[in-house]
Amino acid sequence: MPGRTNKATLAERLQAVTSILQGQTSVKAAAKRLKVSHSTVENWLRAYRTAGVTGLEK
Repeated sequence: MPGRTNKATLAERLQAVTSILQGQTSVKAAAKRLKVSHSTVENWLRAYRTAGVTGLEK
């Protein structure tokens, strides 16, 4: 997204992923809270499942 100023921190990404995996929130709700697309959150989940916390680092 050109001009995007919101960037989720590693801690925010990790919190979102762990909340989803523990069944505390949905992908849609996490995406809305962090103001990112649901596909972005799905990418975080995939990265976390593949490489753990390291997968969430940018």
